[in-house]
Parts: sequence; structure tokens; C-alpha cells
Amino acid sequence: QSFLQLQTDISAVEADIQFARRYYNGAVRNLNTRIESFPDLVIARLFNYEPAQYFEFEEIGP
Repeated sequence: QSFLQLQTDISAVEADIQFARRYYNGAVRNLNTRIESFPDLVIARLFNYEPAQYFEFEEIGP
């Protein structure tokens, strides 16, 4: 029973991570688009903004 609960908990954590990754990557996409579009690019260049990196990871194992 505790093993099944562990599997359930791990699945829930994986789903939370997936949601957070999608949310973050969406925010990064919006930021990167804005700092490359006028008039925001003027301010971005003035303050040396650079495009943010997407959150990516490699799955390990089966």
C-alpha cells in the first residue's frame, strides 16, 4: 500500500513540475517576444536585457 501511495505521490509531483515548466516557458516566450518588439526593445536595450532561457531537462531512465 505504501508503494502505491509513493507512485501516486511521484505522479502528482511530476504533473506539478510539468505544469510549472509550461507556465515558466510561456512567460519566457512572452518576455523574449516583448524585448524584441518596439517600443519595448528600446528599454530592453537600454538596460541590457537579454532573452531568457527556456526550462528544459532530459528524462533519465525508462
